[in-house]
Amino acid sequence: MRDGAGFVTDDQVNSAQVTALATYNRHRPRMVSTSTAGSGGFDYALPASWSVGLSVVVDVEYPSGEQDPAILDRNAYRIYDNGTVAKLRFLEDSPAATEAFIVRYTASHAIGAGDDEAGTTIPNCDVRSFAQLVAGVCLRQLAARSAQSRDSTLDADAVDYGGASRVYNTLADELIRAYREHVGVSDDEGEGGVRAAVAFADIDLDLQWGAERLFHGRLWS
Repeated sequence: MRDGAGFVTDDQVNSAQVTALATYNRHRPRMVSTSTAGSGGFDYALPASWSVGLSVVVDVEYPSGEQDPAILDRNAYRIYDNGTVAKLRFLEDSPAATEAFIVRYTASHAIGAGDDEAGTTIPNCDVRSFAQLVAGVCLRQLAARSAQSRDSTLDADAVDYGGASRVYNTLADELIRAYREHVGVSDDEGEGGVRAAVAFADIDLDLQWGAERLFHGRLWS
């Protein structure tokens, strides 16, 4: 997105990036695995990258290291909040100090700093679509700015701020639609995303003794 006039500040771009990241995290959260040594107890601290309100446990492997991974039933553990801190609580097992377990969970993506953006966890295949989403949010900001703009030195009819706002919103719609199509989600009106395939077929089969079916006769003879 080009903004030669500098209407969108660095702070606004950063804000748009944060907004876009929250959206992207809902659609394609980061998958993380953490190994923890047992202590003989039932409760264990959640991983450092656990994001409250976003993270969910995908599965728990205990004990870890088996040739055929031993995945616990979901009823064998839960996230327990004692009012002060949330922890992973085993309901049936208490891993010993000689054992370890692996928690696989979802977490927020990170965006690195600098020109090379080292530390970014967004997959390369999604970087372009994420940039489209950020640009779409920025264009929404430009649309809002144009809608509120007034030029005291010009007659109101001389500058079509409403038209500029519509253009920005249209461009934003296109970019956000492209993002949604890439990640496979639809908008509020059901447009875009991956749609389920449906096919209809009629199979005419006779019973073994050659008679037609009672409620589904042949469509051809």
